[in-house]
Amino acid sequence: MLFFVAATANTDLVSGVSLGAPVFTFLMALGNIFGQGGSSLLACLLGQNRIEDGHHVSVWCFYLSLMVSFVIGILLILFQKPMLSLLGANKETFDYAKEYYIWLAIGAPVIVNSFVHTNLLRTEGLAKESMISTIGGAIVNILLDPLLISTMDLGAAGAAIATVIGYIFTMCYSLYVVQTKSDCLSASVHKFHISSQDQK
Repeated sequence: MLFFVAATANTDLVSGVSLGAPVFTFLMALGNIFGQGGSSLLACLLGQNRIEDGHHVSVWCFYLSLMVSFVIGILLILFQKPMLSLLGANKETFDYAKEYYIWLAIGAPVIVNSFVHTNLLRTEGLAKESMISTIGGAIVNILLDPLLISTMDLGAAGAAIATVIGYIFTMCYSLYVVQTKSDCLSASVHKFHISSQDQK
């Protein structure tokens, strides 16, 4: 992404996009809390042949990550000005940083959630499918970057939109694999609950 941003030769644009990097890193870390944390618990359950409990864990990781990241996204939008100031945006870079930042906030649920099933699929043994979803998302991002940043002249917003669309691909493909190939994972909303048996 930064390659295509730098190709515009607009130093303020490059700086503005770079200022959004901590937000992007934060969303990735949040996704890995659910993805890698859920994977550790899932591995233990699968080792005990508790497949149905594994379904519940994957469902909770999936939906809870969506809800938490949705709230985080709203908070990022509501507090955008103080957050951008904290990140170091000035009058030259503020507008560029804001464009990138807003689209990251809007896409927060997608970015965070995309890390859930890519991790859980590897735990089940579907490493190839997890790799395809991750690399596929990266390829979509790379293909869209020059189109949105330069051709459509969307600048910082284009860079963020391309990133979000890439993660949409990753999330959707991973969900497709869960629905069609996975025996140990689930995304059924009917399993998004805690029963008395789960608490024992």
